[in-house]
Amino acid sequence: MAWEEAKIKVNGVDVEGYVNELLVECPMPEDMKELKSLTVNGKAVTIGAYEVDIRDNRLKIILEIPGGTQKEAKSDGESTKG
Repeated sequence: MAWEEAKIKVNGVDVEGYVNELLVECPMPEDMKELKSLTVNGKAVTIGAYEVDIRDNRLKIILEIPGGTQKEAKSDGESTKG
């Protein structure tokens, strides 16, 4: 899936950013000390983890997986050859 533009609300502050499945990237609002709430395109989402890129004050956010579990990759026991 490609990155798509999104309307994001960080701690109640509207910003423009990008979403790629469970990844969100957007500018960090001024005076933000902690990420408490996040809305993407009008839908509240649960934050799994985040970091601040201090070089350009951008938030890089990983959303929590819906249902709380991650699917394991299944193997058919055959190796792939290129």
